[in-house]
Amino acid sequence: MRLVNARSSPIYLGGGYGCSDPMLYELRGPAPADEALRLQLGACGYTCEDLQEHAGGCLAECMIPPTTKISAGGHRDLVWQMTSAVGVQMPAACYADPSTSEGSCDRLLVPAPGTYLASATARAALLCADVGLCDCEVDADGACELWDPAQPDGEALGATTSFAFPSETTIVLTFHE
Repeated sequence: MRLVNARSSPIYLGGGYGCSDPMLYELRGPAPADEALRLQLGACGYTCEDLQEHAGGCLAECMIPPTTKISAGGHRDLVWQMTSAVGVQMPAACYADPSTSEGSCDRLLVPAPGTYLASATARAALLCADVGLCDCEVDADGACELWDPAQPDGEALGATTSFAFPSETTIVLTFHE
């Protein structure tokens, strides 16, 4: 997945509050259902297979997710593992610690072949409580990560494209003026 900023000013994606890294894009499909794929596990990140090997549990602390800045003309490459998280039932006896059973867990499965829609939303500005912490050194691709207290703000900017899965391996989402 490549997010391209074809605008004349920086764009900002992600940020927010919570323990999981924000998904910078969404995938929907295939037609006719066009359902959104769950591209990541919950904040704890355990699959059914993980929970068969060890007890689940989450750390009490987590970092506020970063905001991704993409400079004018820059891009950010991301990797999609070509799986989606699907909730399934799992009997308590299958858990490494049956007392932690919630009755269901997530499996990572390869989505059905078909035409999918990729989309992303960026913001045109950055809201920052501490101006000294609201910039970062962009890498060779023209992107970098900003940490709290920087949050995307301002006008919402959308980018969408369709692609054939699994034959298309590079998906490009371009943000235009």
